[in-house]
Amino acid sequence: MTEDTPTDRVDADTQTISVVGLQETTSRGVFSRASAKLERNDVPVDTLQREVERFMDALKGMFAKAPEDIAGGFYLDEIVLTAEVSAKGSLSLLGTGGEVGATGGVSFTVKRRPKV
Repeated sequence: MTEDTPTDRVDADTQTISVVGLQETTSRGVFSRASAKLERNDVPVDTLQREVERFMDALKGMFAKAPEDIAGGFYLDEIVLTAEVSAKGSLSLLGTGGEVGATGGVSFTVKRRPKV
């Protein structure tokens, strides 16, 4: 018996967003990404919402210890991150070289609140 993914169980009342992304594979690396194929899936909106929430929760933990000041009198004002959305709706942070295959995705701009 195979396990269904969320996109296998979409019913007529579920809101979906069509996502074109790289097929998810178990192998990683430059050559596996270069040979990866694109696939299109209708991903339930609630699946994307859960993935964004999971991604943002991870970022909260990462930014909790971000310094206010950086050496030399500079300060951290904003951070811009880009996440790739797979054809199944999962989000992955794009690292160095990721932009080669990533023509779309979700960008998050995190900025400090002004001190009152």
